[in-house]
Amino acid sequence: MTDENEDLLQKALRTSLTVTELKLLLELNSEYAAKWKGRSCTNCKNKLSEGVNSSDVMRFGVLPCAFLDDITVSLLLCKVCNKCDALWLNNDWCSIDNVLKDTDVHKLKFSQAESCVDHLRMFLLSQVCHNQQDLELSAGESPFLPPNPSDLSTLIWKDSHAVGFYTIKRKGTVFSGYPMSRFALNMVDAIYIRRMWRHIGIGTSALSEILLKYPNEDIGFSDPVSNSLLRVLCNYLSTFPGLRDRLWVCCFTGEPGYRWNVYLRMKRTILNAKDRKQTECSYRIP
Repeated sequence: MTDENEDLLQKALRTSLTVTELKLLLELNSEYAAKWKGRSCTNCKNKLSEGVNSSDVMRFGVLPCAFLDDITVSLLLCKVCNKCDALWLNNDWCSIDNVLKDTDVHKLKFSQAESCVDHLRMFLLSQVCHNQQDLELSAGESPFLPPNPSDLSTLIWKDSHAVGFYTIKRKGTVFSGYPMSRFALNMVDAIYIRRMWRHIGIGTSALSEILLKYPNEDIGFSDPVSNSLLRVLCNYLSTFPGLRDRLWVCCFTGEPGYRWNVYLRMKRTILNAKDRKQTECSYRIP
């Protein structure tokens, strides 16, 4: 993304409209409202034939940025599927996929979220792409909270698209609400790959990148851990058995008594499973 576009996005974010301001704008400018008329929702393909009004706009609170004042984000919801279909930027509606695109990034890349635009992408990936589009509660997945500015946040890029992210609560930082308690190890609080980019090795590459970032250190994963992440972890440990003592499923601070070894936990799960054949095939634990 060019510096000019970066500046435009940051300026637009700082001046995000309220619902009342947006309603007034649409009433005064019928030509602008017509910009959306006839476009189809990217989620359910419903054709939006009546333009946009204030009841279609959802305010997602604030977007926390450590280096800027809190920023309010306005998202457009489809009336039919009730999912986000656009973001208010630069006095126009911008598609989510366009915000998650950067033509300067071509290969698989992991970059720390630092700029305002990076934090916006983290917000969209967690609150829209995951929570509204890809979330499967039946698979053990949980909704994500908005990214915490105190966490180490990393965007995952592939073929010019931000396809996911992971966040890490760093060892020694204070556990929220418990000022006398600190994380006992670096803990992966959230990791996410968009559904359309799964099953091509990105999750495994992300795990390798995390382990390289903290060589010879134990790594925790916040409980609950989704079934898809468990598969990645256990397949990884089957390939690299020397790492089995380093990966933990954790709650609270991850100190002893609040963590369980990933490999042993999955092995125990398999032994207790009713359908052992299906589970062994899924997780491939020797």
